[in-house]
Amino acid sequence: MPHDASIRGSFDTLQIIDDIRIPNGNWGTANYLEPLTRCYPEFGIGGATQAITNKQIILDSLIKLPK
Repeated sequence: MPHDASIRGSFDTLQIIDDIRIPNGNWGTANYLEPLTRCYPEFGIGGATQAITNKQIILDSLIKLPK
């Protein structure tokens, strides 16, 4: 599904620091961590950072970016 990053949210990462983890590759099924996206090149070049939390994130700001 094509998409663009048109909204940017900012928050203090300390609010989730005790509940953050790096996902395994291939939708969590690989035996290696994937801090930078790379497993599905058909969806783009990858290289974005990723982490997972189950905590609610309280945003400091939410900005709609120009196209």
